[in-house]
Amino acid sequence: MPSKQTVMKKPKDTKGALRRLLSYISGYKWILILALLLSFAGNIAGLLGPSLAGSAINEAAAGAGKVNFQMVGYYAKRMLLCYLISSLLTISINVLMMYVSKDISRKMRGDI
Repeated sequence: MPSKQTVMKKPKDTKGALRRLLSYISGYKWILILALLLSFAGNIAGLLGPSLAGSAINEAAAGAGKVNFQMVGYYAKRMLLCYLISSLLTISINVLMMYVSKDISRKMRGDI
């Protein structure tokens, strides 16, 4: 038996639909700005990780008997910290966005 697919129809008043959607979102603009800033910071922290890994590899590749284990450990700790911060920021963004989407959908259902 073939499954029925839901066909999305374009709204008759696209600008009006967008305006109504933005009216729901506008109450959360500071939370959305915070989420954007957290996303930016999380991406920077995530991008620093590979750079620190490269520095640790360069220190470890100094040759036999010339490896500076203190510096390798230093870079490894910083790399771990960057990835931890990036992960925590990603979790925070997800929690914020779940809150916003849940609240907006509750308001939309109430208006319907």
